[in-house]
Amino acid sequence: MKYLKYGIFPKQFDLSKGVDKYLPLKVALTIAGVYTILGVCWIIFSDRLLTLWASEKKVYVFLSSIKGVIYVSVTSILIFFMVFNALKVINKAIHIMKINYIEMEDINKKLVESENFSKAIINEMLNAYALHRILLDENGNP
Repeated sequence: MKYLKYGIFPKQFDLSKGVDKYLPLKVALTIAGVYTILGVCWIIFSDRLLTLWASEKKVYVFLSSIKGVIYVSVTSILIFFMVFNALKVINKAIHIMKINYIEMEDINKKLVESENFSKAIINEMLNAYALHRILLDENGNP
């Protein structure tokens, strides 16, 4: 855990890469855009239908109130499902990030254990330790 804090991991583990920083704006604009389009269409077409059906003022006012309640109910349900789906995607991303973080912690622990084991072997050796690399030509001869 302390290794994650000090940033010893290479840049390929940068979690900000590949993240669309404008995604919240896109989701918000989509929700607001759908709401606006449906609202404008509802107002234009429902008012035209209402003038055809209601000849008296009392009936027009009553139907206009019902029309408003229907609009608020339908758009509330629509906004609920759009926000709900957006939050499901966010929760799924958070879950994946948690799993990846746990895997990274496990790998880091194994790396630290391996490093400590190698240090212990080297520190406890009675003889010298050397690592050689044999250079070969194209024919495989040293």
